[in-house]
This record gives sequence, structure tokens and C-alpha cells, in this order.
Amino acid sequence: MKYLKAIILMISIFLILNIIITITSYYSLFKDNTINLLKLFSFIISFLTSSIYFGLNIKKKGLINGVKLSLIYILLFLILNIFLTGFNIKNLLYYLLILIINILGSIIGVNIKKTNK
Repeated sequence: MKYLKAIILMISIFLILNIIITITSYYSLFKDNTINLLKLFSFIISFLTSSIYFGLNIKKKGLINGVKLSLIYILLFLILNIFLTGFNIKNLLYYLLILIINILGSIIGVNIKKTNK
């Protein structure tokens, strides 16, 4: 259940941020390079907040649980990519980024919880 809540949090944050980015892109408020950076930041922010939330809800072993959460995300995105666009080597960079962000976020979440006790 903890995994499902983290996944739902990530998807909702990701969708909200991408709607905002799409609106700003539609009205041409930023250049294309800035829009691409905003998309990358929304990707990082959504995964980081969901993994910190997940880390706050577990007791210990943030590294192992972060790897588990990131593997769930990677499998989810891998299945979506294979069915929608086909496999691309470029996506391996995103999968590595997901792995690193989720591990760091869950470790941060566990440590925040320990310091607040």
C-alpha cells in the first residue's frame, strides 16, 4: 500500500506540473530550451517528492526500499515505452535517473524521520 500511495503521489505531481508547463508552452512564455529544462525539473521533482514521502513512511533501510520503488517505476515506464513508442537506448538514461533520484529521496525521507523523533 505504501508503494501505491507513492506512485499515485508521483503521477499526480507529474501531471500537475506538466499541465502548467503545457500551458506556458502554449502561450509561448518561455523558449524551447527553457521548456525542456522545466520538463526535466518536473520529472525530477515528482520522483523526488514521492520517494521522500515513501521514505517518511518506512522505518529503515532507505537504500533497499528506494531501489524497490525505483524498480517499480522503471518496470512501469519500460512497459509503457515498449507498447507506446518502442524501446530506445536514450530511455536508459531516464531509468538511471529514476534509480538515483528514488534512492536519494528515500534515504532523505528516512533520515528526516529519524531526526524528527
